[in-house]
Amino acid sequence: MGLNVEGYNMKRFFKIDTIEIKTNEVVVNVQWKDLEKWYLELSLLNEKLVEILSIATNDGKKVLIKRGSVDADRTKNICKQTREQTIEIILPPNQCEYILASMLQAYRDDAADVNHIHLEGFLGKKPYDFNMFFEKAKDALSSDEIEKMIKD
Repeated sequence: MGLNVEGYNMKRFFKIDTIEIKTNEVVVNVQWKDLEKWYLELSLLNEKLVEILSIATNDGKKVLIKRGSVDADRTKNICKQTREQTIEIILPPNQCEYILASMLQAYRDDAADVNHIHLEGFLGKKPYDFNMFFEKAKDALSSDEIEKMIKD
């Protein structure tokens, strides 16, 4: 039995400082102070308790995030440019779950494992990526550290 969401606001909205809309990608910056909000809002979307997550900046740039169906291509997101400064992203459930797991781990560890999450997708037939940069991330491993891990 599913949850009854009838009568609830199916669109959520919050502001962030920076969104970069480029010819081949959209970049959002996840500030540490907003990590919990990002997690909760994406959780609502992932659980189908809302239909759209609208993220905007003061200068009018906007990213609309929707959850894709389970039947869709699970390896790529689909992007649409709905207006000059607005990109709509349809995230497959597994990508949404990956973002949520990464954010939860970052919250637990007080820093993200990596400085960004890079999700590949398409805008029409052209490659178009969705990148989330984390303000607070662990230092990258050195080549010596990687080599030691491989040997162990």
